[in-house]
Amino acid sequence: MNANKNKRTVHVRRVDECHTLDELFRHCLPAFGGAFLRRIYTILDEAIGRCCPVTLSIAGPVTVSARAGEEGKLFGSVTAADIAAAVGEQARVDVDRKDVHLDEPIRSVGTHEVRVHLFADVDPVITVEVVAAE
Repeated sequence: MNANKNKRTVHVRRVDECHTLDELFRHCLPAFGGAFLRRIYTILDEAIGRCCPVTLSIAGPVTVSARAGEEGKLFGSVTAADIAAAVGEQARVDVDRKDVHLDEPIRSVGTHEVRVHLFADVDPVITVEVVAAE
């Protein structure tokens, strides 16, 4: 009898009976196959609820300019603080430099993939475009 207490009931509806996206995800996805999609929906819902632009992870690259030589090698490197500032300015998302995870320092002009920790379970990989400063 305890096994039945742990089971969750899912009320299924037809798609045309749902009036909101929340109802669509909660009631139209099958209980066994929709768990992954429901988890994605929950993460997106939390991101929106915390006023975090979901477009940060799907929008175009964040651009950082740095002094570079003619061959594209930087004089120094682009730091996590530089990327956090660029995300703040361009995507309007406050990111602490400690939440920008670089596998290695960025020392060349070009496109680089960088993981940014926004909050629990949300660590999008963003594209950082490093351009030579004029």
